[in-house]
Amino acid sequence: MKASICIPAYEANGRGVEFLEHNFNLFERQTHKDIEVVISDHSQNDDIKELCDGWSDRLDIKYIKNLENRGNSSANTNVAMKNASGDIIKILFQDDFIVDETSIEKTVKGFENEASQWLASACLHTNDDVNNLGSPFQPRFHRNIQYGENTMSSPSVISVRNFEEIPYFDENLIWLMDVEYYKQLHDAFGEPGIVKDYTVVNRAWGNQVSNSVVTQEIKINELNYVLKKHPNEDSSYNVRIW
Repeated sequence: MKASICIPAYEANGRGVEFLEHNFNLFERQTHKDIEVVISDHSQNDDIKELCDGWSDRLDIKYIKNLENRGNSSANTNVAMKNASGDIIKILFQDDFIVDETSIEKTVKGFENEASQWLASACLHTNDDVNNLGSPFQPRFHRNIQYGENTMSSPSVISVRNFEEIPYFDENLIWLMDVEYYKQLHDAFGEPGIVKDYTVVNRAWGNQVSNSVVTQEIKINELNYVLKKHPNEDSSYNVRIW
């Protein structure tokens, strides 16, 4: 079963190459060998392209220079996903990383053992120190997740079977891009399978989009947009800004 690791890439305030190379070193050591790495690059410079070229003899890398909708994470992620040729799409945000050499194998086995069309993996967290991992988290879906109460974690925990009818991220969203996507997946395929092993690390660092771009106005506008797209049918649930 071939796994496509789909990564939306950016300059990331000069750290894009650092983040990617850390993952490339982990990808090279994976026990599951049938892997392609799909990079959709929003960078204006060629640093990430040069990194990918330098690893092309060690990893199967599909590099796409994507200058459309620059800064739109949903659009950039979608480009990577649409260029995947594997049986499985493993989403991985550039600043996050997989735990160890067995991470992709555990994800693939999750699909082999589950009838689910999509999986969510348990994850760890770090405050920008790859040697200091903690805050273990087990994802769970709930019916009102699209309004911002994120009980699943970042898109880096998500993997999807790859076929023509899979949903893609709503490119109108920044703050709610992840949770609204989980709602789409649930509406299309039902409950996710859960990989209880920790396979992904979510990295918190100072210049993430969530820290530097998302204003209160954006949150209000996106919540109203999602309410129109997915009306709240649960009178007991209090929709609010999280």
